[in-house]
Amino acid sequence: MLWWILALLAVLWVIWIISRMNIYVLFYFSAKQGNIRAYIRLFLLGGWLRWTIHLPPKEVTDQSLDKANRAIHRAGKEEFNVLLNMLKRVTIQSLRWDTVLGTKDAALTGMVTGVLWAIKGSLSSVASPFMKASMSPFTAVTPVFGRNVLETECSCMISLRAGHAIAGAIQLLRLGRRLKSQQKAAPILYKTANREGSR
Repeated sequence: MLWWILALLAVLWVIWIISRMNIYVLFYFSAKQGNIRAYIRLFLLGGWLRWTIHLPPKEVTDQSLDKANRAIHRAGKEEFNVLLNMLKRVTIQSLRWDTVLGTKDAALTGMVTGVLWAIKGSLSSVASPFMKASMSPFTAVTPVFGRNVLETECSCMISLRAGHAIAGAIQLLRLGRRLKSQQKAAPILYKTANREGSR
């Protein structure tokens, strides 16, 4: 009996240690000279364990955007609350967004550069209430006059405690299962109501 108690305490201790560890996630995207490169890299145990998920260019430009749009429309208030709570526990370790753009028209280049600066500033101000940042983001817009060019490179490193990530994932899974059960029950309730109304 004593061995079972010691084993249980050891397992609980390991779970507690893992829950206190930070997960680091790097998001990277670049589009230069028609070449698109995107990947997500996860770091655990101070970088001793790492996984890289490469995203094919076609999926980044087409399928992923379509899936994200459909997911946003399907998501309800509870799902958004869970995601917002997770975002509040996220810390932005680094954020860098470089953009090079230009047109043959100098006036148009200057105008577009100003608009892009405004967009980047707005995105930073919108995200700041939901996530903490350990350092200020670095953004740059480099205008090129006399030729058409558009290149961008963005990298963002975030950190999140493993326990918070696991708890958020469990909440989302529970909500997803509940929504599926409600969707299955809805046609049955509708048929039952019609039968009672026809009597």
